[in-house]
Amino acid sequence: MSLPIAGDGASKMEQQWEQALAQFKELSSTTLGVNVSLTRRVQQLEEELSVWKQARTATVEQADRDKRQHEDEKAGLLRRISNLEMQQEHDCFIFCVIDGDGNIFSDLLLSAGQDGGREAAQMMTKGVADHLQRSGFQTRGRLWLWVTIYFNKKGLHDTLVNNGHCTSEQFEGFLLGFSQASPRFLIADVGYGKEAADVKIKEYLQTYTRFPQTMKVFFGGGHDNGYLPTLASLENEQLLDKLVVLKGYDELAIELQGLKLETYQIDGLFRTQKVTSSPRKRAQVVDSPRITIDDATSPRDDLLLSPFSRSKTSSSSYIPQSNGVNGITSSPTKERPLNPSLPLSKRTLQLQLELHLAAGKRSSKLNFSAETPAPCNEFYLIGKCPRTTNCKYGHDYLLTAEHMSQLASNAKKAPCAAARRGVTCSYGPRCIWGHECPYGQRCTHLAQGRCWFKGPTSHGSVPPTPTEIEKEIVVM
Repeated sequence: MSLPIAGDGASKMEQQWEQALAQFKELSSTTLGVNVSLTRRVQQLEEELSVWKQARTATVEQADRDKRQHEDEKAGLLRRISNLEMQQEHDCFIFCVIDGDGNIFSDLLLSAGQDGGREAAQMMTKGVADHLQRSGFQTRGRLWLWVTIYFNKKGLHDTLVNNGHCTSEQFEGFLLGFSQASPRFLIADVGYGKEAADVKIKEYLQTYTRFPQTMKVFFGGGHDNGYLPTLASLENEQLLDKLVVLKGYDELAIELQGLKLETYQIDGLFRTQKVTSSPRKRAQVVDSPRITIDDATSPRDDLLLSPFSRSKTSSSSYIPQSNGVNGITSSPTKERPLNPSLPLSKRTLQLQLELHLAAGKRSSKLNFSAETPAPCNEFYLIGKCPRTTNCKYGHDYLLTAEHMSQLASNAKKAPCAAARRGVTCSYGPRCIWGHECPYGQRCTHLAQGRCWFKGPTSHGSVPPTPTEIEKEIVVM
């Protein structure tokens, strides 16, 4: 029996330790590689997590902003609902503020003096009522209309008088008539200064538009870019829907056109063009003489009445006096008689032909020529031609009383601007143009919808009654 050799055991143990050490190194190397890979993955995940956290933060912040905005809008809507409920239960206010230096009343109204001022007040009240009616506004209470005009009285007076648009007496009379039309119609002279009227009107808009009882504010200042900051402020407060721009000129100021402004124009109330200064000296507006037409020659005694013809004088023939204003030359005019065999105008000829054919008669005996140029209706019936030097009608005819009666009768066969729109004419029977179709209910154009007379009584219908809005507006 042999004994184990000590050297062999030591060698075997050494081999085992080497194997164990090799396995440990391999395991350590593998573990280290895994740790490095995991460390990289953790870094990637941390970066992704940071991105998601940022996105979540931005989303939460946007959601918070949207929530606050929605809450503000909700609060604003609730306030408006509350205001509307209050307006339905109580009396409401309608304010109208006019920049009188820019929104200038028409020459027709100014030249009519005190009567023109009262007519302007009536036109404004009627226009406001019509706008509210078309807007579908309904209220259980009354509507109180307040009108305020801010202007430089002396500056506007000198401009209008010096350029022959009216006389000093007519200007003062107009202001008096407008102011006396209602205790709530106010005229304020702000004196000289470029921004004198603007400052007051801006404060007026900022104050009265915010009143919960204010239904509408009619603003006559759309010609001036200077009101842009005030209007933009009202837009930011969501109050611009209360504002209605009462247009005078045809176009709004350029900078105001970017705002979503509701506009409204009362035809015939304001000038549509700026007043242009004339190099000549102050023109004296002379009242033109008027003839008196007997009832035997005219079915109505007011055919020649207009804002310019409040007085009449007898005359066998008539040519308006020249005054150097609005296209009527100041030089002496040589009168020429009319051709008695020709109608006064082509309109007269056309009506004669239509009536002739309607009666079943042949047209061969009619004279198909007319006086050329035809007499100017405005020049002879009103005494003032609005077309300046571009009028294509005659101003130099020698008209007899019979001619004037015929001219007035013919003018009544042409619809006035109000009759063509189907609204009530503010001049009433004093208007030189027609309010009733000469064919009445026999009008063949009426059934086709082509008749120029659009008024409710133009063809013999029942006169219109005041609208509910007109009944509710309180001006006195």
